[in-house]
Amino acid sequence: MTARYGGEEFALLLLDTDLAGGLTVARRVVSALTARRLPHPGSPLGFVTVSLGVACTADTPDLPLAEAADQALYRAKQAGRHRALAWTVGVPGEPT
Repeated sequence: MTARYGGEEFALLLLDTDLAGGLTVARRVVSALTARRLPHPGSPLGFVTVSLGVACTADTPDLPLAEAADQALYRAKQAGRHRALAWTVGVPGEPT
């Protein structure tokens, strides 16, 4: 399921999907958008980009899922944007 979560934020809810599977889907989204090269004059790359944070309920026992995904998202943005990073226990947003 895809839903708008905030102003420029969206959530993809993937049932029966582990962290590795979620990261695979997220990377496919980045690749698909890169292939489209939708013009965006305000972007440093000149085209529309996407930053994604991935989290899994099985890996976030002490943190709400949305917060874990949000932490990973902000790490993706800090790492240069236009990428997908996963939240992992003890190391939010580290790539897996």
